[in-house]
Amino acid sequence: MMKILAAALLSLASAHASAVEFAYLPDASKLTWQMQGGTVFLRNLNQFNGSFLPCCYNYSIDTTTPAGKVQWATLLTKITAGQPLYIGVENPAQQGPVAYLGNW
Repeated sequence: MMKILAAALLSLASAHASAVEFAYLPDASKLTWQMQGGTVFLRNLNQFNGSFLPCCYNYSIDTTTPAGKVQWATLLTKITAGQPLYIGVENPAQQGPVAYLGNW
């Protein structure tokens, strides 16, 4: 019985897992962004990966959270230095928050 329950839980967990798609920015200073009310909105990620939405400020970083503060600081550092950066979102075809940001 425990094996069946464990298998069911594992299959349920994997069904809800979603992949993150990344845009690679060879020069982060080329990114267009705007800040409003503690949220940074990113615009032109489609120029770096065609599967991202082409218009408007679709992806966001909430700078009121600890993770958002770290993402924002990393983004500003990379923009200022014109360094490369990866930005990942869970579904690039929909508006939503940035899930990952950095270099690995």
